[in-house]
Amino acid sequence: MTKKVRPSNSEELLTAIEVGDIDGRTRTGRALRDIKKSVKSNFDCAAVQILEEDLAVLIILQRLIAEQLLKNPKEVLDKKGNCSPALNAYLRFQTASKSALLALKKFSEGKPPAKGLADLIREQSEGEPGRSG
Repeated sequence: MTKKVRPSNSEELLTAIEVGDIDGRTRTGRALRDIKKSVKSNFDCAAVQILEEDLAVLIILQRLIAEQLLKNPKEVLDKKGNCSPALNAYLRFQTASKSALLALKKFSEGKPPAKGLADLIREQSEGEPGRSG
């Protein structure tokens, strides 16, 4: 039996989640357990909750990036006319938000999306300039 870990940074956390070595006594461990339990007991309800929370975070991030870009318009494009990393991030968050809204709309109509949100986001990001799938 491997020792369960308490990750100290985001990279360690992602590795621990992938490997399944999260200490169940931690806030993260309890959250993962609760999410898994919720998804198993009522997938549609859990999916809607997750989409709503993700959508809220995405919109907050979009607004923060937009505020920063509006304060510093010179940061929108570089000297060569390419989109800045901040603008690219804004556009990715915007695409993900629209995908989440679409998925939530389908749930509200009683027809869960045939594709997962990750599939929708992946399709959108593959069509973005400078991104490969």
